[in-house]
Amino acid sequence: MATITVSEVRDFVPNSLSDASIQMIIDVVDEADSCITTGGYSDAQAKLAKMYGAAAMIVQQSGGQLSSQASFTGDSVSFDTSKGSGNQYLDLLQGMDAGACVLTAIGQGGTYPLQIQRG
Repeated sequence: MATITVSEVRDFVPNSLSDASIQMIIDVVDEADSCITTGGYSDAQAKLAKMYGAAAMIVQQSGGQLSSQASFTGDSVSFDTSKGSGNQYLDLLQGMDAGACVLTAIGQGGTYPLQIQRG
């Protein structure tokens, strides 16, 4: 099972939330675990989807749109916010969360994929 930590989330997306607030967001994202397991996500896909989900929630709490941030080198990076949701992490998550597992957990639509059992 892919896990994410407060320190990983803090490194992934700049924010001023407390560790306790980030942990609550992680707890919400972790609600996707059973769907991720049955959906056949690789560990790398699961971890990235959960990081995008946590980052999308943080950006939403911080005003809903990230227009620029500092890169790892310290340079300013700006984002085109004229298309999509205005939340780059949500847009990225929507593009890669094929089963809508994390999207559903964070309340951004979709339902858990239909599971058909043979027998």
